[in-house]
Amino acid sequence: MAIQKWIGEGIDPSIKACPDGDNLREILKLLRARLDLGLFTIFVNIKSHRGEFFNEMADRWADKGRHTETSARWTSLRQRPIFTWTTSGVAHRSTMGKVVKTRAHLMAARIQLREHNNFTAKFLKREGNCRSVLGDHWKDKRVTFRAKRRLLQSISFQFPCAANFKKWAWQESDECRPCKALYATQPAFSECLGHIQGYRKALQKPRIAVHHGIWRDLIRHIGKQSLEEHEDGSRIWTFPTSVSAVKHEEWEMREILAHMGLMTDTQVGRSDTAREITSFHVTMGYWDDDNLTDPKVQAFLKVRPDGVGFNLIARVCAFLEYTRPMDSRDGASEQPDWYTGAN
Repeated sequence: MAIQKWIGEGIDPSIKACPDGDNLREILKLLRARLDLGLFTIFVNIKSHRGEFFNEMADRWADKGRHTETSARWTSLRQRPIFTWTTSGVAHRSTMGKVVKTRAHLMAARIQLREHNNFTAKFLKREGNCRSVLGDHWKDKRVTFRAKRRLLQSISFQFPCAANFKKWAWQESDECRPCKALYATQPAFSECLGHIQGYRKALQKPRIAVHHGIWRDLIRHIGKQSLEEHEDGSRIWTFPTSVSAVKHEEWEMREILAHMGLMTDTQVGRSDTAREITSFHVTMGYWDDDNLTDPKVQAFLKVRPDGVGFNLIARVCAFLEYTRPMDSRDGASEQPDWYTGAN
């Protein structure tokens, strides 16, 4: 009954709000360890102030802990410990609270980060990346907990999918069941996160819509943050494909070349451009000299990058492509032509 009062009552008892929860947690861990070893364990109720040795020692230690000692750091007016730390050369002092807990979690995370070398650890170790965006997203109260959880599962490669279930020995097969139902006679695909986000047929339309929505916001923010100017006050970089906050366009390569003045919409202009494209691809080793066809040139001119930025004075064009790191993972990028519809 005493333990039940400590851990709470009702259908969902908990020791989280119990003042002695940390002590009780250690006791329960020890009890579980004894039970796992098959050791017989009983509880004996010891009344206080009856001369029992260990009970008296516990009382003396409790009395000793209530008095301030010179070696203890109980320097708060309320007899609470003071924590100190230094950030960017500035010393901070505070009693236990949200700030101290956050700092302790950060220090623990940095210690753990040095012991790992997976994709998430490499991302968090890179300097100059917007890692703080993850923290801002997590603190945003408008974002549902489910969305936050999915984000953490994705970047840590813990997303609940068949590939992970097989790796964790939760199931025997990692095949994608929806795709297997559509292509019963074909080999099954591994249901990894890259396959779900990039290739599953059932999610093609919402996937394209989300892709365009994310890229529309990204290219708009890239344009706002590109503040470099020429001497006349005009922006060095322009992004004509970013039409508005709710619309963006995808230009084909022929439109990009025409915008930079490298291609004219005449027979001679198109022929000259085709020769330049062919010569470049042959020189770089992308195309074979004995296998040159006009459809290759036309296919190149129809390529549509997600976005593009122009520095017209320097005649520089930057191609902007939005993708996910999961797209290049094993099992996600190598899809056969019969599945992707490629010619």
